[in-house]
Amino acid sequence: MAEDAGEASRVVKEVEEWFARVPFETLREEFLAAPDWETAARRMTELGYEIPDLIDPGVEIPAEGIAGLRDEAGFVGWDGWVRFWAAWFEPWEGYEWETTNWEEIGDHVVLDGLNRARGRESGAPVEWWNTQVWTVRGGKIVRVVGYGTREEALAALRPE
Repeated sequence: MAEDAGEASRVVKEVEEWFARVPFETLREEFLAAPDWETAARRMTELGYEIPDLIDPGVEIPAEGIAGLRDEAGFVGWDGWVRFWAAWFEPWEGYEWETTNWEEIGDHVVLDGLNRARGRESGAPVEWWNTQVWTVRGGKIVRVVGYGTREEALAALRPE
């Protein structure tokens, strides 16, 4: 990420760093066990990993474009945030995410992510790239959308 990054990039980076600090197994198990945001936030705080106050209460994560996740309504609000990450982490025994090519376009941060994981049941290692667009308004993340390629992500941001 560039040294002169704007507010949107700083917010996304802080959330990314939070995820990197929490052991993967803790994230997976706590988010899977939490019925809602309040429970997840309380448990993470008890474990010494307070969730940063950077997630908008109406945050949206549309289900389309996210391989393997099928939630017709998408994931909306703080409870949706917890459900999304629980669903994303559930199949993995181990998971790492490395980002590159950060680009801030207005309120949006476009980044490429290298996902490395190991299947929880199969033990099989997998690796794939995707591009994400994180939208930040008022210093909080309001939307996260996954795309198969950077070209798809950038095309979605172009005005009609």
